[in-house]
Amino acid sequence: CNTPDGMTLLPDQSVIVSVPNFNDQKQAPLLVKITKDNKVEDFYKLPPNPDTQRMGPMGIRVAPSGDLFLSDNQVFHGKDGKSLMGKSRLVRIVVKDGKPEKLVVVASKLNVANGLAIHGGYVYMTETMLVPDSKPLVSGVFRFKLDEENVEMKQPLETDPHLVLKIESSGDIGFGADGICFDKSGNMYVNCFESAVIRKVKLDDAGKVVSNEVFAQAPFMQSTDGMDY
Repeated sequence: CNTPDGMTLLPDQSVIVSVPNFNDQKQAPLLVKITKDNKVEDFYKLPPNPDTQRMGPMGIRVAPSGDLFLSDNQVFHGKDGKSLMGKSRLVRIVVKDGKPEKLVVVASKLNVANGLAIHGGYVYMTETMLVPDSKPLVSGVFRFKLDEENVEMKQPLETDPHLVLKIESSGDIGFGADGICFDKSGNMYVNCFESAVIRKVKLDDAGKVVSNEVFAQAPFMQSTDGMDY
């Protein structure tokens, strides 16, 4: 496991960790399980992305059904990430009796699928590069119903109706919206990798932004990545 990324806590107190192994791609990507008694075991052998023949597992969250939602981030494969725009996906791993059964594609033709959160019957996913090469950089958040499958995202991505939030940042690094979570009152928190700002966002039932404000930033915060509540 040369590059671990996301993780989620299961009801039995075990943890599933996504391991894209981007730093040394001679090693396959995988999902591992850390049991509640601190033992590590393989959880699921990931089938290849049909466009690149390799998955890039990053953000991961367990749904109320027990299924796992997973970001398949393709931008770090190969030497030219730009050529992999539109190759990322959001997928769901069907889990029965604690065992993974199959992988279902929720959405395809994403750019940089990243952080995930589940709230109120929806899965929310940060798109870290909504508009490639934009400056200021435009990133955002999509939301999908938990039972959606085989969504082919509209192009350009910012026109897709699943988009609920846009974020602008400097563009100096090229990676925007990253970590995402919800508090118990239903407020959504989204951070930006390159600006090191955490935003607090309130959405109505239709997914429209009611308020959007800076929640946290500080001179010593130089970047923000994964996040949980």
